[in-house]
Amino acid sequence: NMSYWLNTADGLAHSGFDVITYDYRGFGKSSPFTMDKNVLYYKEFLNDLESAITLAKLKNPNNKICLMGLSMGSIISMLYLNSPAANNISYYIGEGHIYSPEAIEQRLRNKKKSLILPKDNINWKSFYSGIKIPFMLFCGSSDILCTENDINLIISDNNNIKIRRFDGGHLQGIYVLKDDYIKEISDFLSE
Repeated sequence: NMSYWLNTADGLAHSGFDVITYDYRGFGKSSPFTMDKNVLYYKEFLNDLESAITLAKLKNPNNKICLMGLSMGSIISMLYLNSPAANNISYYIGEGHIYSPEAIEQRLRNKKKSLILPKDNINWKSFYSGIKIPFMLFCGSSDILCTENDINLIISDNNNIKIRRFDGGHLQGIYVLKDDYIKEISDFLSE
């Protein structure tokens, strides 16, 4: 739900960035969508991201676009970045970045939580080697879903990725780093 990220969006807006947030269909106040809450993601969420990017380009055709993927949003971002439409994206920032949906499914199964993956047969490892845009990931040292080992695997596939490690868990970067979180993003986008 995007409401969790309004502080981040506000911090970025106050730093001079135009920010678009959106909920995937079926979340928040978005249009209704029949969902099984145990499904990690739906391919329709990619259409929702494409619509948000189309709107961003329409409203500000000369601006560069940075995707920011948080947890499950990182999956949708990677799907987009590996699509033909991705040439309109200039940067990517992620936190709680998922290297492999299969690994997340296994970790949750070990915690006795059920999770269903779409049957898309994607080789996730190949996604990272082909990405040429500047790429930054926030990585929590105690994130048990999206681990430091996952981040190390991503780096091994693409050594052009900047990593900002912090002492904290899943999606806690903004809370742990506070103002430095926005500063790190601003510095990355200004380089």
